[in-house]
Amino acid sequence: MSISKEQILAKRKRLEIQKAKDEVKSQAIRLRLRKAAQKLIALSKQVENERKMVLGGFYLSKANTDPSFKTMLEAEIAASSLGDYEKSLFAVPKETTAK
Repeated sequence: MSISKEQILAKRKRLEIQKAKDEVKSQAIRLRLRKAAQKLIALSKQVENERKMVLGGFYLSKANTDPSFKTMLEAEIAASSLGDYEKSLFAVPKETTAK
């Protein structure tokens, strides 16, 4: 039983086609993973921003009702290593704490 040259070429062609199909599937999977990762990153940033807003709101409401907490919060912000943006999130505006 000998294999003809045509059979070998046909088998090689089928293997090349299968390899190309596998590559297309692989690229599609990578693209879906990349899109999912981008969505996950965007959602995690959104959650972090919302967490900061909720935490900032809590600190503001607590500072408005408890002067000692306001003093402690201002000292904590001043002594912290937070950047300007983060400090601005937790800064207690003067007009909101006036009674």
